[in-house]
Amino acid sequence: MATAPKKNSAVIVKRSRKTFAMPPATMGFASLIDPDTYDPDKPMFKVNLHYTPAGIEAVKQFLQEHCIDALFPDLQKDALEAKLPCVADISGCQSPEDFMEGKLKEPKEQSKIQLPFMQIGVKQMFKNKSQEQEARTIAFWDAKNNLLDGKAMKIGMGSIIQPIVYPNLYLSKQNGKDPRPSLQLVGIRVLKLESWGKGAAKPDAADDEAIREVMGADFDMDDDLSAFAAGSAKAAPAADEHDEDLPF
Repeated sequence: MATAPKKNSAVIVKRSRKTFAMPPATMGFASLIDPDTYDPDKPMFKVNLHYTPAGIEAVKQFLQEHCIDALFPDLQKDALEAKLPCVADISGCQSPEDFMEGKLKEPKEQSKIQLPFMQIGVKQMFKNKSQEQEARTIAFWDAKNNLLDGKAMKIGMGSIIQPIVYPNLYLSKQNGKDPRPSLQLVGIRVLKLESWGKGAAKPDAADDEAIREVMGADFDMDDDLSAFAAGSAKAAPAADEHDEDLPF
């Protein structure tokens, strides 16, 4: 089930009402406690996700299943009602391969993580249902799905994580007849912590067997997640909020 369209808008966004855990990644550069203020008017929470070849293929499957297959029928219907041009069938959506080609970057030679990476994020500020500006935060869970104190944990590069996201599919005048996936960051599930400073609060560690299991090519992305991460009974934010968050 997806969110209702924003009327009289040149942008149509379909968002899953459930959150999902993405395939595990090695965490690179991140602004998850304090937002990146490179653009002071649009502070962003961001994280670089470094993926193995098997991980990249798992992300493509995730995009196809949760962004395209699940959301295209509703997006096409809303586009017709809004009299926006839309492709005739699901094959006209931006493919996961094209999405990843535009997102994936090669690591710099001096980087300690020599794996391709993609960045996902979300704006810190959003309009709530009363149209008032409100600040969001990023939530953190351990491997057993207990909430963590993100600031005390001092999560650093090299940590193995699962990003928790809202999958989306959007259409606008800018991308014409080319519906595109997007991912909005909600939280982080920490599977293996690398702290950047002394005195960090460490979560319960997942054992090596569990880490190997979730990093494998056959990993079930919905396996052993908290109710929130699995998306049960979690309503999506207002459509107006997400229109401001594109393209994440």
